[in-house]
Amino acid sequence: MTMRIKSLDRLAVRVFSLLILVAAMTLASQRSLGQTEMVTTDGLVTANFKTPQGTVQLNLPDNASGPVSGSLRAFPAGQTAEEKARNLDTLNTFVIRMHNQDTRVAAGAFRRTIVGGNESVSFLDKAGREVSRAALRISPPIMQPCGEVMAPQIVVPRFAQAGRSLSIRGVGVFDGNSSTTSVKINGQQAQVLGESLNNTVVECPSGLAGPSKVELKKNQVETQTNIRVLDVNLIAPDLNLRTGQQTTLTTQVKGVGSLQEDLSFRLQNQTPAVVQMAGGENQNITIHPQDVQGDSYTCTRVLTGKQPGGFNVSATVHDSTTETVAVTSADQILAWQSAPTAKAPKPGAREEYFLPSGMIELDPAIAQQQWASPNIPGRNPCCCCCCGPLFGGQRGGGPGPGPGPGPGPNSSPGSNPIMTSVNLAGSIHVLAVPVTPINPMGYFAEAHVQWNVSGGSGQLTVDVEVQRPGSTRWEKLVSGRGPNDEYLFSTGVAGTYLFRVTGKDSAGNSNFNTLSVTFPCIPGINCH
Repeated sequence: MTMRIKSLDRLAVRVFSLLILVAAMTLASQRSLGQTEMVTTDGLVTANFKTPQGTVQLNLPDNASGPVSGSLRAFPAGQTAEEKARNLDTLNTFVIRMHNQDTRVAAGAFRRTIVGGNESVSFLDKAGREVSRAALRISPPIMQPCGEVMAPQIVVPRFAQAGRSLSIRGVGVFDGNSSTTSVKINGQQAQVLGESLNNTVVECPSGLAGPSKVELKKNQVETQTNIRVLDVNLIAPDLNLRTGQQTTLTTQVKGVGSLQEDLSFRLQNQTPAVVQMAGGENQNITIHPQDVQGDSYTCTRVLTGKQPGGFNVSATVHDSTTETVAVTSADQILAWQSAPTAKAPKPGAREEYFLPSGMIELDPAIAQQQWASPNIPGRNPCCCCCCGPLFGGQRGGGPGPGPGPGPGPNSSPGSNPIMTSVNLAGSIHVLAVPVTPINPMGYFAEAHVQWNVSGGSGQLTVDVEVQRPGSTRWEKLVSGRGPNDEYLFSTGVAGTYLFRVTGKDSAGNSNFNTLSVTFPCIPGINCH
């Protein structure tokens, strides 16, 4: 009996040791995935992937649907310039994977098509091993009235903070491609951190303070406006406090000279376990014009150490007021601008253009100068996605004659809804060529209709229909296509076409969205 008890004891010890080994292996596996810090602020959702070599930062607009651009930035760790250079080389070999597409950190920017919600991103090393992962929460875009979309404008905050992101909303201006966007603030180039169909987010250059000029260039749009840049600095003589030790934190806000109204900023203790800030850990401080000395405002707070270590306090300017600036769009240029020096094509000669959406009639002379190259990207078209609810209520789509499919009969509260977005992939291609002596010029136009469908239950399929100019009938173009695809539509008739893209799942649920595309006529060929 005694020997059997000892045998059982040894077995229990082995089982216990095995459990400890499995737990240790699980913990080691969890630790092998790097830390990821998520931040949503100033129009951006940011994932900071932390590694021993430093941090890789991924940025995307925090509300978007359709084509978007994001940015990748590497911040190397190290004590010397040589060590930082080595770590930077390593960080640049890492890869982010999103929608099964890989982009190296060294690229600095990436483009995807999204529908909003939780977007999964994996962070891989150069061998393709997953180092970390993140779920980015991206809200649906703020919808704008169609009248505003058809009258392009930008909306800019009245105040910006040097070294922080600045969101510029561009109704009918942006297309989700940051490579064609340029923003300068007081002549300094501002890095584009992210762009959607509704806005672009840039980093305000450091060191600026006071009234500043913002210059925006986007495809054929150029405009400028004025903002006030505030340079906020936090200064403390002791950055590592012992328990009970105190230091004075000084907050200095530059660029507030000749301020005419109150301005608020938030002072926040990010490490309340390490230090205590007099007056509270989260304070809203108001700058009154009479408190400004010269061009700056200064306030102080006492910090008391609670435990040894470094601390982190942030100061963020808060002002929700904006300035709206009308811009001249590409189609308005065609309609109003005087003819350039370039000559119009000779009658009967071949004409070929790669145009933005929205124009009804083009001037061949201007189009010859500005849109004769396939490298000219199309401007964001006006569609239901801009002008109405994207995934709302009982109807998944926007306006358009006739009943829409909406959710299927098996939809139920709490189920995973189908989300459908549709947009143009690139420019509208218009071609006029000589055909016969009887009909000397033939008209041809085409455009890629692109869609993204997600959610639902089981396999997703897509049907695409079109409503031609002057008709109320829906004509089916394709059916049973995949959830992320595009269709090349071509026509020989100018006018406005309404496309309807319907996503369906295996349970019979459905959701649709529509896109309006205008193929312009060419005077002397098919304008009546």
